[in-house]
Amino acid sequence: MDRLAGRAGGRAEWRGPEYECVPSGSHEWDISGTGAFNIADVARRAPGPGRHIPAARKGLVIVTLSKQFDAAYPPTAAPPGCTVVAGYIGGSEALNVWTPAEWQRFKHLYQVPIWVPDTSGDPKAEASAACAASKALGWGPYLSSRRLLVFDLEMAEVPAWYAAVAAEVSAQGYIAAAYGSLSTVLANKAAVVWSADWDGDYTLDDGQSIEATQYAPDVAWQDTQVDYSAVSDWWVTHSGVGARLG
Repeated sequence: MDRLAGRAGGRAEWRGPEYECVPSGSHEWDISGTGAFNIADVARRAPGPGRHIPAARKGLVIVTLSKQFDAAYPPTAAPPGCTVVAGYIGGSEALNVWTPAEWQRFKHLYQVPIWVPDTSGDPKAEASAACAASKALGWGPYLSSRRLLVFDLEMAEVPAWYAAVAAEVSAQGYIAAAYGSLSTVLANKAAVVWSADWDGDYTLDDGQSIEATQYAPDVAWQDTQVDYSAVSDWWVTHSGVGARLG
């Protein structure tokens, strides 16, 4: 899908073959060969699906976003508008681990597994256990678009520990992502980040590695509570889809 991505003061481009955009001022973008336009004009002149720009990274990037929910205890059905779901597959710190039957409720959605580790433990062992749990539920390793595996770090700042986890996850055919509070998670120097910034804004937080932002926690839905996140199209591409295995 073509989309506009870029950073203030830097180069932006359509993720497609036709357009290259360079910022020319605080409110204007210069599309090579066509002159300067404000951001609304850029949207109108964008090719294909890029004409529709539903949300933006805060102050930096225009991207196509999708709505994701997660919950400790899954609801019976997905909340309206959600095309991605994240749920818990294990870890010694997990409050609740979803069953295969609970994953099956959302077989029509993109699915993201979450592992809640003990960051005082052996990182290679944590990574191996998380990869095994993902594989057992049907997220295959070494796919052409490798599947995400989220490590819920909450407020932990453990860059060396996380680097060892991410390396082992990669060696076993998955992509590691770090979830945590925006105030701490970037300290872990993860290549892929899911930030928590509960300001209610359906946008991605600033940061090159941030591909998902949890913006609304503990929202009542059916007989449980869910959290909402805005996620990038890259995040969706690396999420599993379909029924989980028993």
